[in-house]
Amino acid sequence: MKHIDIYGYKFQVCFVNKNDERIRGNDGLCLHNEFTIYIRNDLDKTMQRCVLRHEITHAILCLQGRCYHNKFTQEDLCEFVAFQSVYICKKVDEIMRGKKIKTIN
Repeated sequence: MKHIDIYGYKFQVCFVNKNDERIRGNDGLCLHNEFTIYIRNDLDKTMQRCVLRHEITHAILCLQGRCYHNKFTQEDLCEFVAFQSVYICKKVDEIMRGKKIKTIN
């Protein structure tokens, strides 16, 4: 388990088995109300990074109050990506730095 600061909120990042009932068969899950992100530990490094970016994006959207906002326009999406993409990639790098990743052949 690792911790990550997302705009002043401390999230736990847990790498779990693919059969872990908390992720319910998904590759990852963000429980924003518990400040916890779950990522499958059997995914290769590239997939873990993609899933982690996805879940951090959920965390940021929820922190911005957009958790249940279904009317995201193209302009909203472009603005979000323009302002948040570098931050999200930086956070993924922090988590993945030094982590031994299982690779799937």
